[in-house]
Amino acid sequence: MGRLVAVCANPALDRNYVLDRLTPGTLHRTSNPTVTAGGKGVNVARVLAQLGEKPLLLGFAAGDAGRFLHRELQNVGVRTHLTGLAGETRSTINLLDRESGRETQITEAGPAVGPDSLNQFLFHFEDTIETGDLVVLSGGLPVGAPVDLYARMIRIAHAKGARCIVDASPVPLAAALAEKPELVKPNLDELSALYGKPVRQKAEIISAVRALGIPRAVVSMGAKGALLVTPDGAWHAAPVAIRPVNTVGSGDSLTAGIALAMHRKWNWKKTLALGMACAASNAVRVEVGTVDSAEVEAWAVGVKVRKVPVRVPKR
Repeated sequence: MGRLVAVCANPALDRNYVLDRLTPGTLHRTSNPTVTAGGKGVNVARVLAQLGEKPLLLGFAAGDAGRFLHRELQNVGVRTHLTGLAGETRSTINLLDRESGRETQITEAGPAVGPDSLNQFLFHFEDTIETGDLVVLSGGLPVGAPVDLYARMIRIAHAKGARCIVDASPVPLAAALAEKPELVKPNLDELSALYGKPVRQKAEIISAVRALGIPRAVVSMGAKGALLVTPDGAWHAAPVAIRPVNTVGSGDSLTAGIALAMHRKWNWKKTLALGMACAASNAVRVEVGTVDSAEVEAWAVGVKVRKVPVRVPKR
């Protein structure tokens, strides 16, 4: 069957602070902040481990923060091979305002990747990937990395007989599309940037995905759920009815659920339902990229997934 391999080129330490009220320009005191290994690919790997899998995480790490990240992931069942960099792995600060329900995020750029480190990372990636693996390439790229890094990795993975999912910002995602990944997971803003015009409605999403030549896409629509577009049709999943606590990491949890279902060769309807249940389970927790497997299993059964009978408008 192959393995589940997550790639996080620019991981982080997620520092989460819950405040009664966030008031700019004033001093805030808080207790019990949570510090966890973070970054989109890290979140994907951790959720896969929480769902009972044994994922492998590849990426870069630096300094004491990088060593903390490695230890924490090992402790939750994620195998890692992180190429070392000079400096310190970046931090992402999430400020959660209880009164308004809004989230404020501050993200550091992170350490730079030089040519030698990049070549070492790509050499190990090619040496590691095997036939039947499913590779999830998630998140932004570190300083110094070429915009076509994911495209290069997809080319390597396909040559080794592996499949790829990409969840990235528009520039590296656009480069990756040339290598035809098996599935991509943009949000509405990212898809709009790729398409060159605003995309909001279901028919517009389908039109954009097909015009861009994307084989399969799961487009996250925030509070409106998610839309899966394939050559055989499109399906919409309504979100699980929850009271969200922290939605940071829900998109990554959605990606993890989709990856797991694809790895198990489930049908598309069941695949989308599992992804939505993972996204909801993450959203009811303060911790980023964290789900409860029993909760996910129970909620996935109730996710409403319907085929979309829509005529695609002309661009």
